[in-house]
Amino acid sequence: KAWRIDLAYTFLYARQNGAEEVRRAPHIASANIAWRAEGDRYGANLTVRYNGEQTDNNFTATGGQFVTLPSYTLVNVGADYRIDSMWQIYARVENLLDTKYEEVYTIRSQGRGVFAGIRATLQ
Repeated sequence: KAWRIDLAYTFLYARQNGAEEVRRAPHIASANIAWRAEGDRYGANLTVRYNGEQTDNNFTATGGQFVTLPSYTLVNVGADYRIDSMWQIYARVENLLDTKYEEVYTIRSQGRGVFAGIRATLQ
């Protein structure tokens, strides 16, 4: 059995003409925890992604020139099972908590997504 933990953090100081650039969150972080069974037969993973608040252009006729998009956190999970040396089945859920967020002002991002499939490895 094997565990793997990956952590990442970015501090972004992005300025244009002295003002913070739009759609550039100063704080972004992620954590990924993955587990593989002995023999690499099956595994699972959990990913948590944080995107700090950021400014964007206000494309609507109301309000000022800029708006602040709130921060958000996304949680994704996945698992896979190797049937044999060629075939593997997998499933994942993106945005597990169905977080409502915007990366671009007035355009809501996708909600929860569930995906499953079969992979073939050709040798």
